[in-house]
Amino acid sequence: MRSSALSTQHLALPLLLLAFWLGLNSLIGDSPTMDEQNHLARGAAYALTADPRLSVEHPPLINGLSGLMMHLVPEVRLPTDQPSWAREPIEIFWYVFADQFLWDYNRHQVSLLIFLGRLPILWLTLLLGTAVYTSAQRLWGGRAGLLALAVLLFDPNIMAHGRLITTDLGGTATAFVATMCLWWQWQRPTNTTGSRDWWRGVLWLAIPLGLAFTSKLLTLLFVFIWSAMAFLNPAGSLSPRRSGFGRLLQLWLAGFCSIAVVWLVFGLEWGPFLFLDERLSWLNAYVGPMPTFWSGIERILLISGGGRATFLLGQFSDNGFWHYFPVAWLVKTPLPTLLAWPLAAILLLRNQEMRGRALFLLAPPLLYFLLSLTSALNIGYRHLLPMLPFVAVLVGDWEAGS
Repeated sequence: MRSSALSTQHLALPLLLLAFWLGLNSLIGDSPTMDEQNHLARGAAYALTADPRLSVEHPPLINGLSGLMMHLVPEVRLPTDQPSWAREPIEIFWYVFADQFLWDYNRHQVSLLIFLGRLPILWLTLLLGTAVYTSAQRLWGGRAGLLALAVLLFDPNIMAHGRLITTDLGGTATAFVATMCLWWQWQRPTNTTGSRDWWRGVLWLAIPLGLAFTSKLLTLLFVFIWSAMAFLNPAGSLSPRRSGFGRLLQLWLAGFCSIAVVWLVFGLEWGPFLFLDERLSWLNAYVGPMPTFWSGIERILLISGGGRATFLLGQFSDNGFWHYFPVAWLVKTPLPTLLAWPLAAILLLRNQEMRGRALFLLAPPLLYFLLSLTSALNIGYRHLLPMLPFVAVLVGDWEAGS
């Protein structure tokens, strides 16, 4: 078994190097997308000033990694002398700041800044691939890790988004890692409610949860998914109610502790609140921790409920389509994955020994997909990316399931 694991590791490295070469080759000279300038400006502002004021709607962790690369360009300039840095106009100040940052203040080195900002996202893609490989290897053994790694890295959606300066890939990676950390903790035989191991789990789980919440605000949806998954057990059936509520309590306590991690990533920001809704605006008279984070959650809720202009199958809508994501999934997911994923799930669910792990891997993408149907924010397949690591690990168990 040990020699088999070593041999698959030797094969995994070339796959990772190939994915890196393909990503690097494609990002060089590729013009920036509309969103990238906004994310890069946010990250550069945070990395160079330690002020997260621009990180509304998008927490600073992933953008900050891209922004750190700006330290390699000593002459890079930030438009901190412009009204946009003072949050004026309040609704679109980050868009104005991004235009000024990239096309006015640093217009002679746009290609260099975009290239440097994309590199950390490509590295995150490789880290996600490594996490998928390791998870499949530990769950199924054999060559499952290699198959899962190949399914993930060479999915055209991962290849496309895994080299762009956005939070989509980073949110996907941190949500997957946090979910697998929950899985490993919950399967520990010593993880009984109130035990020393249980309390240690509360503290160490707060770290991946906090990193997920500071990567992309949509990862907050996983709180509902993880809460439901607390009632699954390795035998493939519902856990006894007492055990399920014990894991649920551990999750929510870890989530509460993760606020400290979120605040730390926001640079211990402290200031007046910035709510727009009239029902919350009275709070703006007070100061508190990470006001940018709470404002971002409010804006995402407002946008998700109201939607944006959407085009689907020849029709336009300002309120979104309930079938937008089902159509996007069927059209843009590779056909082999579409066919292999449900077949692998059926094979594993029929295997009593594997059923619990299969359910745990099926729950996140299925529940996430159902939650996506309630959103009016229909702006691309990229919001389905968090499903793909779980799909890859499930497909990777083909050998175990058969």
